[in-house]
Amino acid sequence: MINLNGKLYKLYYLDTCALSEMVKDRSGFGSNLLNLVFSDGIIAVSPYSLWELKSSMVYTDVIDVITSLHTVLLKPEGIIVKDENQLLNQTIEFINPILIELLAIPNKKLGLDILSLLDKHITDAGNEIFKMNRNETFKIISSKPSNIFSREQLKSKSTFEFSVKLIAYQIAAENLLPELNYYNQIKKEFPVDQFPSLMATSYIHHYKYLQKNRKGEESDVIDILMGALYPYVDVVITEAFQCEIVKQIKRKHNFLNNLEVVSIKQIRLEQYNDILGN
Repeated sequence: MINLNGKLYKLYYLDTCALSEMVKDRSGFGSNLLNLVFSDGIIAVSPYSLWELKSSMVYTDVIDVITSLHTVLLKPEGIIVKDENQLLNQTIEFINPILIELLAIPNKKLGLDILSLLDKHITDAGNEIFKMNRNETFKIISSKPSNIFSREQLKSKSTFEFSVKLIAYQIAAENLLPELNYYNQIKKEFPVDQFPSLMATSYIHHYKYLQKNRKGEESDVIDILMGALYPYVDVVITEAFQCEIVKQIKRKHNFLNNLEVVSIKQIRLEQYNDILGN
């Protein structure tokens, strides 16, 4: 939970599909979703979702909704991992995952034009760069686990856990190279398992690409990157396959234990009370 202005809220992390469905089906899915979220929490969104939606027909509607309701924009994975590094050895409660609040009325009083601010950063040209980078990232990460161990080898729990740490270490190299070099110089192992965002990203990465009969998709990159914030939110609203991944991680690896997941279908059918204890 997050403390905002002296009040505790659950963070309901909506993925790209949930944001899109929220405005496409306002009287059904959208209404059910908002009734659930605002019973005890606020909406949380990733910058990656906004990039992904930028070229879609629903982008303006999504922006209108999230800037008129109590919504927070979460930090991207590159920022959160640096926060973790600064607060190494402390509990995750000390880390604030929020980049900015998008609540329209207080921001107007402060003279902030949130719509203009978002438009400045979420540009069409930037969106094209984002898509190219996403596609390139997909090519790089889609085969990482299988390049090191076979699916058969990864059936061993110890091998799987070693592989998760190894991939987390490779992801860390993208944001924390000086720190990795320092640990190498003093001949100590980098404490990758003390970085919840890296471990979450790596676990999700493994389960995405180790499904025997499933081919990866470029949109998977967003799911993996968004997963870095899973340790810092309370509820994730996403597709059924991503929900199942989180459940497996919780069940098999004793990780993300405080996170609840609800599928888009469950929201649409209002089948979430037992899951969330409402």
